[in-house]
Amino acid sequence: EQTVEVCQFVKRDKRDTTNTTFTNLYVKYMAEEWGDEAKLNEVFGKHGKVTSVCLRTDPKGRKFAFVNYETHDDAVKAIEALHKSM
Repeated sequence: EQTVEVCQFVKRDKRDTTNTTFTNLYVKYMAEEWGDEAKLNEVFGKHGKVTSVCLRTDPKGRKFAFVNYETHDDAVKAIEALHKSM
């Protein structure tokens, strides 16, 4: 069984560097009940002000999302609270 993964989104060519100012999170292996943007706003909004949510499905039918926070600190709080939480 997969667990939810919540981490900063880093473009492939930039993954070797550490970014300490990110606000955008990449979310994969989400729970089925997180299947809409309203639910993602509810879950992630508990950890800070969410400025945008983008929910997508890949060609294999797997859902993933980008969640953007107003501040870096809020994004870090969400990672600490939700990464591998399920």
